[in-house]
Parts: sequence; C-alpha cells; structure tokens
Amino acid sequence: MSDDWKIRFGTAGTSDSFAVQGYKTSLEVPEYTAKMGLNAFEYQCGRGVRLGLDKAARMAALAAPKDILFSVHAPYYISMSSLEEDKRLNSIQYLLQSAAVCRALGGKRIIFHSGSCGKQSREAALEKALDTMRRAVEALDEAGFADMTLCPEIPVPERIAVPVPQHRNRRWSDHPPGTAVHNVSGMPGSAGEQVRKPLLS
Repeated sequence: MSDDWKIRFGTAGTSDSFAVQGYKTSLEVPEYTAKMGLNAFEYQCGRGVRLGLDKAARMAALAAPKDILFSVHAPYYISMSSLEEDKRLNSIQYLLQSAAVCRALGGKRIIFHSGSCGKQSREAALEKALDTMRRAVEALDEAGFADMTLCPEIPVPERIAVPVPQHRNRRWSDHPPGTAVHNVSGMPGSAGEQVRKPLLS
C-alpha cells in the first residue's frame, strides 16, 4: 500500500453508549470517537440531510485536533435504478445535499445505497444506476464538489471481507488494491447486513 494511504477506523453513527456516557449533542461526537481510540466517523443522514452547515463546521473544528475525519452516509431514499426518473433525479439532489454537509464537516466521501432492482432485471437496473451515477458526478462537478468521492456500498457475501481492485475512476472508489471491504448492501439486486469498514484518507 502506498505511503499516501492512511487507513482509518470509525463508527457509522452512535450507539446507546453515546447517551450512557453522558453525551447529548452531535458536537460531542469528536470526543466520543476519540475516547474509543478511533479516527473516523460516518455521519448518518439516512432519514434526510438535517445537519446545518454551521453546526457541521463546528463539529469539524472540534474533530481536527483529534485527527478525526468525517464522511457522510446519504439518505436511504436514494434509488439510482428506479423505474421512475423523478426518483433517480431526486437521488442526485440527495447526493448534492450530502456533499454540502460533508464539505462542512471537512470530509470528502459520501456513502450511499444505490437501491434495488425492483421489477426489472439486474442488467436493466445496473444500466440505470450507472447512468444516474454519471449524472451525479456531473452534478457534483458543476456544483463545485469535484473533490468529493461517491462511495456506493457494494454487495458481497455476508460477513466476508474481499479484496477490491483499483478502480480507474477514483471519483467512484478510493480503495487501493487489496483493501478489505466488508459486507454491505445497496447495489441493484443485493441484500445483506451492513458491517462497518475502514475509511481511507
């Protein structure tokens, strides 16, 4: 692995331990994360992008001295392969909203589930998902988010780590060769239990 890569480990959101330890607001996430010896945090926007940009910037300022890097999980409403074009276009808007929050948090990676096949073949769903992905990248570029990386969670057998090959388009995946990415769900036609994975910076 190149010296340019740094593997980070963190949680996706907080668990019950956050409240048990007396934490109450998202501004305390950096302290909570550092206390566990972690240096990454995936901020959850699964039910919509509700974090204000000012608050996100304050979180980033608190995280920086602790060398904690944020990423953002975009809303679960995303459906890159939907049969309805409006839903595919709305998915791009969700990614743009997530990008704004991610930048305010000082992060550069937007994680998302691309949706299911629905009542179409895997091949047809994949074609639509790829088209929506291309449009999303173009939209991010036009909105000034060219430095952001879209990270669709990919399907692999449950609880199994697999090597991921280097992608030519690093806007879509920044995993170096041999990086283990654990079971995740979200690409058309897949199902599975989501497991945390390393974040690379």
